[in-house]
Amino acid sequence: MPLTFPSSQSNSGPSPNSHGFFGRVPRFFSGLINTAYDFGCNILKSSMIKDDKSPIRSGGEGMEFRPIVVTTTAFSIDHIKKIKNKLKVTINDVITGIIIFGTRLYMQKVNEDSGKAKSTALVLLNTRAIGGYKSVNEMIKPNAEMPWGNRFAFLQVPIPKFTASELNNPLEIVKKALQLFRRQSNSAPVFLTGQFLDIIRKIRGPESLSVTMASYVGKLRIAMAVEKGFIDRNKFKSCIEYALETISIEALE
Repeated sequence: MPLTFPSSQSNSGPSPNSHGFFGRVPRFFSGLINTAYDFGCNILKSSMIKDDKSPIRSGGEGMEFRPIVVTTTAFSIDHIKKIKNKLKVTINDVITGIIIFGTRLYMQKVNEDSGKAKSTALVLLNTRAIGGYKSVNEMIKPNAEMPWGNRFAFLQVPIPKFTASELNNPLEIVKKALQLFRRQSNSAPVFLTGQFLDIIRKIRGPESLSVTMASYVGKLRIAMAVEKGFIDRNKFKSCIEYALETISIEALE
């Protein structure tokens, strides 16, 4: 289940300072700076800068030839909605927080020093909504502005580092993770680097850990593919489940 790409149009009403030329200029240049910075970082991370070796990255050669094992779990969508409503965020926000929190918990359990490790998540974004709504008849026309089918892009999001005290405050972890993700997912480099990252991903092959989600009949089903003999799939699964339980307790009580 790809994370939904936020709309490029704001839902909030215009602010008093948003009108006129001088109100738009600062935002324009700020957007240019953020775009250049994020684009450069994405390219460097994809081609030159590597993540640290950690409990979720072996860093070995020939990853595409190594065996993997898969484990699955399922959460109630209705339960996630309750958390979403309480925190006033989206379902995808809650899911992202659970996965990032659970991943860092696993890293901490395997190696306490891994909390300082530089790790990056390659997130699949659904960018179709950016083109606006089109009817089926319009989408199937030759050379349609928005052709039939989904449109995806990849975004590299650094997995936030947390202190031991922060790991005991799951709601702050969710907020910290979402602030970073939302900033980057609203950035223009999503379009600039999408195809490049897809090519890099295919060349380098799979990583040590892959998490895939799909919602079906009121359940969010999560499949975790891990490098066999390197990542403990049962321990990682229990960390993801514990992350949901902890976030739920903190949010709903």
